[in-house]
Amino acid sequence: MRVLGLKKYVVIFLGLFLLIPLIAYGASINLGEDCGSPGDTVTIPVTLNYIEGETPNICSIAIDIGFDPDVLENPQVEIGPAGTNADKDVVSNLVTDRLFRIGILSTANRNTISAGIVAYVSFIIKSDAPSGTYTLTNTPSASDPDGNAISVTGADGIVTIPCPSPPPPSALTATHNAPPYVAGGDVTVTNTIEYTFTEDLTALGITVDIPEGWTFVGVGGDDPPAIKPSSGATGPLEFSWITPPDSPISFTYTLHVPEGETGTKEISSEAEYRVGTGTSQYATFTPDPLEISLATYHDADYNPPDWKIELTELLRIIQFYNVGSYHIDPQGEDGFNPGPAPE
Repeated sequence: MRVLGLKKYVVIFLGLFLLIPLIAYGASINLGEDCGSPGDTVTIPVTLNYIEGETPNICSIAIDIGFDPDVLENPQVEIGPAGTNADKDVVSNLVTDRLFRIGILSTANRNTISAGIVAYVSFIIKSDAPSGTYTLTNTPSASDPDGNAISVTGADGIVTIPCPSPPPPSALTATHNAPPYVAGGDVTVTNTIEYTFTEDLTALGITVDIPEGWTFVGVGGDDPPAIKPSSGATGPLEFSWITPPDSPISFTYTLHVPEGETGTKEISSEAEYRVGTGTSQYATFTPDPLEISLATYHDADYNPPDWKIELTELLRIIQFYNVGSYHIDPQGEDGFNPGPAPE
């Protein structure tokens, strides 16, 4: 970083405001924003932007920055990366107690300055500064390598005292679970939402990504959502309530599983909600994702495996009970045989 005294460049620096002729050009020199508490230093980036497609032709920059001396003091400036890359220097002058003038320039080169942060301006927030949002007025000017003034615009900067409090962590939690699925059958997912807020929960919606080919059947539970997908809908599924129920919220939705499904499937759900007059917040259901495995038949359900225990299958269980033991035997009708395993 190079910070030069005003005297060496005073003629050039003041000349930036008197350059002629004026050339219209699509560029802006904008002040950024920062926040802090009394006693803190706030740092404002000064950014040069060109209209897309335009070729950079700005060689020197000057900016008058107005500030409230009852709030901010001790203005300073440092060269930024775009100024450094163009091998420029930075100069400054406190013109009045509320006007800080900076320049980004060089008498040693005609390098143009590319888009980016050309400087950083800093202030100390006074110890007795009241809370609020304060504007840094921005009056920029610029010139090309031949000394012609270039028309530029500029956005004002902002200093906020103190920094806004971060939003509180989500006070809404959501969980879901489901039993193993059966290919060609239905599976019901149970959902529980719990929340604690100092204001009312004013909006609540759920978005669910379901496995490909699975379809929506219906909703149930203690607090079924009033707005739900049509029967047969595929994902993503969307649910919402006209008036969110009190915590805890419990509801289910049922999905139909296509024939031939195998392996473990996944469901992901996200809640979008609003508290009071606030903006949307989000909470992911856990576990994420919810893994649902393919159901397997009980070993006793073998003749045929159909989720029913028929008389033949019941008699086989009674046989094991009366013998008092059983062992694995691939030759057995169900993969087992009564009695202890042979030595």
